[in-house]
Amino acid sequence: MVSIVLFFGLSELSIAAPNNDSSGLSVSPAITQTSLLPNQNVLNLKEIVTNVSNRPLTINVHPEDFGSIGGAGTIKFFSSITYNPVNNPHGLQNSVQLGVKKFILLPGASQVEQVSIVNTTILAAGGHYGAIIYTPEAINNINNNVKISYIPTVASLIFLSTAGGGTQDLQLSNILQSKLSFSLPKTTSFIMANSGNTQSTPIGYIKLSGPGHNLVSQAILNHTSTLVLPSSSILMSINLPTKSSLFTLPGIYTLKFVYGYSGSNKLLTISKSFLYLNLYLIIFVIIVLIFLILVIRSLIRKRRRQKHKRKI
Repeated sequence: MVSIVLFFGLSELSIAAPNNDSSGLSVSPAITQTSLLPNQNVLNLKEIVTNVSNRPLTINVHPEDFGSIGGAGTIKFFSSITYNPVNNPHGLQNSVQLGVKKFILLPGASQVEQVSIVNTTILAAGGHYGAIIYTPEAINNINNNVKISYIPTVASLIFLSTAGGGTQDLQLSNILQSKLSFSLPKTTSFIMANSGNTQSTPIGYIKLSGPGHNLVSQAILNHTSTLVLPSSSILMSINLPTKSSLFTLPGIYTLKFVYGYSGSNKLLTISKSFLYLNLYLIIFVIIVLIFLILVIRSLIRKRRRQKHKRKI
């Protein structure tokens, strides 16, 4: 099961595998992606919250909107002081109705939380997203005679698409690769932007080809299935299984990106070429040249000495 954990006082939340911390919660599903049916006015969801601590927990529940997803899976929530949900065409915070807003869980116990997205027919066309935040009341812990108060918080993310009017439009740009390189790239970074009105999951692959269009390496473009939210962009980095050696040919190399979004058969292609100079080969050639120069100089000196002896 995947858990999403947010510690009190932080504004970022990251998606990560659950740990064995005995003082927190888990929620399932951690991420819900769904689409509305035509004329569907209410979407009902169920979430299972489990107390994985060794003490009873009093849990407060509330919905909250977020505004971006980083390349590492980080979620940034809007400030409750300056944020107005009415001004966010993609938020769900004002559309969420909860079964209960506060409950008590004994150690090892679970509870089903009813989550309803209401008045969905009046939502703007496209994608909408929000989070359900589960916050235990402060727990006091004594460690080395120091009293510590902390609040481990978990959240579930909801991604919703309307029945019609949704658009997805991804553009890949700003490939971070210099025109001259002394080593083959082991990672490549780029910007993925979504100018549509619906969250999109980039798909595709990357190929690195050398002289003669020989394939050097390839990798999946988005193996973590990171989402790009509407009207936003993220920096993505992809590892390439490449390794330079003495026998790697220098020349023009090309990074070819073939990409699209999940659910579409349309793929776009963008390429970037660069000149690769094999540093190992350059060093080897320099060493060979120095050796040859030394050998030639030695031969010249030897001949001069022999010639001088003959004259004597």
